[in-house]
Amino acid sequence: MNDSVTTIMYNALFYSVLEKNDNVTSSVMANISNITTTDHPQSDVIYFPHPEEMLIPWMTNSYFPFIMTTYIITFIIGVTGNIVVIAVMTCDNSSRNVTSIFLVSLAVADLLLLVIYVPLDVAHYFVIQWDKDGTICKTAAYAETVSAFASVFNLMAVTLERFVVIVFPIKSRSLCTMGNCKQLVVVVWIVSLLLSLPVIASKSTEETTMTNYEITITLFSCKEQKDWRGLAVAIYRLVILFSLPSVLMIICYTWVIIELWISTKTMDELTNQSRLSRC
Repeated sequence: MNDSVTTIMYNALFYSVLEKNDNVTSSVMANISNITTTDHPQSDVIYFPHPEEMLIPWMTNSYFPFIMTTYIITFIIGVTGNIVVIAVMTCDNSSRNVTSIFLVSLAVADLLLLVIYVPLDVAHYFVIQWDKDGTICKTAAYAETVSAFASVFNLMAVTLERFVVIVFPIKSRSLCTMGNCKQLVVVVWIVSLLLSLPVIASKSTEETTMTNYEITITLFSCKEQKDWRGLAVAIYRLVILFSLPSVLMIICYTWVIIELWISTKTMDELTNQSRLSRC
């Protein structure tokens, strides 16, 4: 094979392997496969002039410095802000109410994303040699999904609480108590932990071995399953995290708006009648 063509293929592989978004075209991968099987005796090993460079995050991903900068800024601001929210809501007895319980739970869900997912996502760049089973990859994906489920379910809980208080004000006195809401928060987190389990099945690791016949390196990159499992989990998350919560919130808030509009109209009529009776 022509040396210039080979060099182009090596460069294409260098900038595409280990990217989270699999943007390698099928034609390039086909050419790489031809190189490994035709030019080198080991068909499962890719020749690369400097395989040790694949262990340097900013060499495998040119956006790594920008990713780290964004993560650091988000981590500092997010952790600080959510800790302040939790501290204010839990320490200030005057502002403690039913809604504040769900807001604290929502802040905890954000902290879960910042404290667990972000460090694990960064760690993935540094453990690509030994994360054969995809432990880091799957744990990060699970933490991210738990945070998403908990956030959505807490928002749904706030919606239902406001709905009951406005539409059924008498019943809300016995339903929307501090004890009941604390129990609901516990249920939200248990359900979030359970419903997030399927996302683990959608993650896998892709093994890539590179060598220059002096140094051989095996890398394990995190990938989404491209079979029916990946599609099933994607549809599952779309329905549970977006479609059903959206429908529920639209129904509840539409009902609340109608109820408030009727109440306001009734109050205006009563006020006008009271003024006319005085005249």
